[in-house]
Amino acid sequence: MFKYNFLFLNEVSSKEEVDILVSQQIEKTYGIPTTEVRKKIQMRKALGSVQVSKNFELPHIEYDGKSQGVFLVNYFLQEDLHSSLFLIVNPKEINEDLEKFLKNILDETGLESLRRCKNSNEFEKIIKGV
Repeated sequence: MFKYNFLFLNEVSSKEEVDILVSQQIEKTYGIPTTEVRKKIQMRKALGSVQVSKNFELPHIEYDGKSQGVFLVNYFLQEDLHSSLFLIVNPKEINEDLEKFLKNILDETGLESLRRCKNSNEFEKIIKGV
């Protein structure tokens, strides 16, 4: 299985603030230093858009660790609901369960279920239902 975390933010001032908060949580969960996570997020975004649907981003952090997973963040920015599903992956050894989850969730129906997610329990049901 892969790790999964959820964070709901009532109001943020910018996507940069979301990246900072998520980086701190990823450090706690995966042991990747916050500064390294932020650098990897910025490097990925510099390659091009990470948007997969309206107000939905799919950034990823590549590292050489064994633990892999997803970190869903739903947040309000300027009164609009946004979602980011951060992937934490080892590109040399992608977790089979994570790969299956992504194949099944990355369509408009799956993305909509992630957008509506309000807490960790709902996210767990989505993860286990796939």
